[in-house]
Amino acid sequence: MAQFGSALGAAPGFGQDAAKHHDGVEAEVQRRLKKLEKQEDRAMRHAARERAHEVERERAQTDSAASVYFVASCNFILALSLIPPFFGTAWAQKGWKGFGVSIFWLRTGLIWMEVDVECNGKFLEDKICQVAKQVNGVYMLHTGVNIMCAVSNGACQIMNQLFLCSFIIFGTMTLQILMMLTASVMLYNYWMSEPLPHIRRLAVALYVGAPLMGMMGLAIWALLSPDIGHLPHRWTTFSSSITGGLTLFGYSPLYEPYFGWCFWWTLAMDILCVVTLSMWGCFFRKHKLEDQARENELRTRELLENQVVGSDTLLHRGGVGVGPGAPAGSAAPSPSALHPSGGVWT
Repeated sequence: MAQFGSALGAAPGFGQDAAKHHDGVEAEVQRRLKKLEKQEDRAMRHAARERAHEVERERAQTDSAASVYFVASCNFILALSLIPPFFGTAWAQKGWKGFGVSIFWLRTGLIWMEVDVECNGKFLEDKICQVAKQVNGVYMLHTGVNIMCAVSNGACQIMNQLFLCSFIIFGTMTLQILMMLTASVMLYNYWMSEPLPHIRRLAVALYVGAPLMGMMGLAIWALLSPDIGHLPHRWTTFSSSITGGLTLFGYSPLYEPYFGWCFWWTLAMDILCVVTLSMWGCFFRKHKLEDQARENELRTRELLENQVVGSDTLLHRGGVGVGPGAPAGSAAPSPSALHPSGGVWT
């Protein structure tokens, strides 16, 4: 009986311990649940950040692709737009008015020159002007040089210098057009076929160098090209030497822009090249497969070098294998085995 009473006295303490244990287990469960919830929240936030970064990368690639198509198309159009000034007749122009002549225009290009004489309609002066008007027309530039050389040495020097300076524009503009077309082709090939870093760098260098080449040619031509406004003075000097100091006709220049539409057109195309290049720099990012393409290129090059070294080694030994340790008579690897991707980059 005493033992039963002692057990009954101990029962309330046992119940309190069980309750405390249950509370501790429940608290541990709640703590672990909160920890799991925090881990899930961190995982969800990390996954959300990764998705956001992936979306941002895809958007950047889409913008880059659009910029590649835009710049390649614009550059191709601008390169073709530089061709008309080659055949224009208004790189340099000058106008005069004088006795018997209402307006006398002389325009020179890289290949052609144009003479335009307008008469004022007065009776006596018109007779003289009609004679001068017979030279109206478009002539080859070297023909104009020969005519001026037949008139006077001074005029011959001016036209000769103008003719030689035209080769500056010929050279720089031809290089500029070739650089622009090559850059467009290389950039398109980089994005659609071979996203290799050296192709991208070379395309960017050509894009930057093309307008610089054009502007440099325009600046050098503008500095070295003679002023055709001095031609009438050379003509009258020659006529005065024949007539004993009597000037056959007086003239006064028209205050019009010296450079014609060919010059301004070319300058505008160069400025547009710079504008499109700056826009491209704001949106273009390197291709997402560029690093993989670089690794594949290095691996392919290494395999080719190993094949060549192995072939040379076996040839020295009198074998016909294709690699180090290859048995004699073994076949060469197929070209697809040399390129891990086995296909064309897209």
